[in-house]
Amino acid sequence: MPEKIVVAVDGSNPSFKALSYATKLAGLNKSKIVVLNVMSLPPWTAAKTADALRKDLSTKAAEVLGRAKSLGSSNGVDVETRSIETSESIVMAIIDFSNKEKADLIVMGTKGTSGYGKMMLGSVAAGVVSFASCPVLAVR
Repeated sequence: MPEKIVVAVDGSNPSFKALSYATKLAGLNKSKIVVLNVMSLPPWTAAKTADALRKDLSTKAAEVLGRAKSLGSSNGVDVETRSIETSESIVMAIIDFSNKEKADLIVMGTKGTSGYGKMMLGSVAAGVVSFASCPVLAVR
């Protein structure tokens, strides 16, 4: 059974559905949950614009992570929240974070909105499923 579960959330309904599944699983197995929000900043952005974008994304991340913590508490599960920033791939940010945390499982929601080949998962979920070094639970 997983001891540490990383749940990637972006504020969408599918990501909170995934968190709901993860909290139920964590409750059954006494697992620790780390909820991750990745803030993506384009690398070519001017410093002043990047600062404004970072402020906006940080505010939204705080709201999303606050909702995640509340959902965990309402299900009797202690949830740790983390927000990271990347100017690279969101997929690789999730994978690198999960590796550093020594996650036993990654849980994420799926949207299925990015092209025919990724119709069933969504591009970020498909990338994480493809490259993660631990099991991935994709919740639709």
